[in-house]
Amino acid sequence: MLPSLLTRDIQAGLKQYLLTAYEPSDPFFSGIMSRFLDRDGSWLKGPYLQLGLPFRPGTKGRNFFKLFETTYKGFTHQEAAWSRLTSEGTPANTLVATGTGSGKTESFLYPILDYCARENA
Repeated sequence: MLPSLLTRDIQAGLKQYLLTAYEPSDPFFSGIMSRFLDRDGSWLKGPYLQLGLPFRPGTKGRNFFKLFETTYKGFTHQEAAWSRLTSEGTPANTLVATGTGSGKTESFLYPILDYCARENA
């Protein structure tokens, strides 16, 4: 498929979604989304802003697990996941939803390493 055609199709689908999802039903604001989307150059260009807020540090530092130290100090969301997933108790289903680069992978890998260390000991 040609990239230009694919881009056009994505833009058309996005326009349709925005109209369907965000067009106000209030008579005063009726058509505001349509008018905004009719100006092709205005709704697809920046500036875009992304803020990377710091994650809250945990309280245990690198010593959360008894048989090994973690490479870095854990964040609060990691320590909460580790508490639910540790092999000391009964592990519970856990969902970690947080920003990019916050250590979601480590939230699940360190409890596996903890289990392996316990089995090896």
